[in-house]
Amino acid sequence: MVEDGGELRMQARRGWLSPRWAAAFVAYLLVLAAIVWLAYLRLIPTELGYIPFYDTIGHFGLLGSAAYLSHRALNRRAVRVWRWRLPVGPMLVAALAFGEECSQMFSPYRTFSLSDMLADLGGILFFLWLDGVLRKAHAHDASA
Repeated sequence: MVEDGGELRMQARRGWLSPRWAAAFVAYLLVLAAIVWLAYLRLIPTELGYIPFYDTIGHFGLLGSAAYLSHRALNRRAVRVWRWRLPVGPMLVAALAFGEECSQMFSPYRTFSLSDMLADLGGILFFLWLDGVLRKAHAHDASA
């Protein structure tokens, strides 16, 4: 994502937080925290194991959704690093996911997995891309 001066000026006019999206993100974060807690307590239903790649699919969808909601909650806020605009919400979600995945190395019941981290990153990037597509479609519909 290359920096767009007009977009940065537009962000400055909006507030940092979208209250409705922030409420949705906080509620979702509580659900996500409950899932992580249940995983550490080994209370995730074993029946899920019958679904091929359920863990990878879960990482992709759960973290991607969290990234999308955080991006909207922060009004699509981005920071400029060199020529690139980095979305604040998804970057925070990625950092939390990385930290949580690394913490699994210290748990006797959880396993650190590079494939889980890649699924997290893939979900975050996919949902960020999807937000751009939806935003362009909405802008196109509004101008028609």
